[in-house]
Amino acid sequence: MIAVAAVAWAALCGWLDLHTRRLPNALTLGAAGVGALVLLLRGETLLHQASPGSALLAFGLALVLTLPGYALGRLGAGDVKLLAAMALLGGLTALLWAFVVGAFAAVIVFAGWSLFWRIQFMPSVYRWVSRAGGPVPDPRTVRIPFAPGLALGFALSLPLASRLAAG
Repeated sequence: MIAVAAVAWAALCGWLDLHTRRLPNALTLGAAGVGALVLLLRGETLLHQASPGSALLAFGLALVLTLPGYALGRLGAGDVKLLAAMALLGGLTALLWAFVVGAFAAVIVFAGWSLFWRIQFMPSVYRWVSRAGGPVPDPRTVRIPFAPGLALGFALSLPLASRLAAG
């Protein structure tokens, strides 16, 4: 039941990022706080997948993986906090799956967007649409939501991590 709630939380975060390009602190920091509290009280992650050492290693790795992207303006602060919360909730396996699937999804979306841009908005079309008053986004400024991919990776990690924990 806890795993279902965790997947629902991740899906909500992904949906919000997709539709609003924002991840509320109540969701990200709240989940990180719950994850840290459970680690302190029970000595394992909320999802029964990892020891405190694994979760803390995952938390540190989440920051190492996301803070450079945040510093360069490629990731939002919500993405950093979301991946850190996933690390505290699920440990190293959850973190790695979430990050790898999230990165892969972002590359696919970016490649699709770039291809769409090249086909749909060639320079002549761009000028025509601009004169017509329609908004034409610059492909260099388009921000791709990262949370949906992270949510998918987090959800995929749960069955694998529970199998690994079982032995």
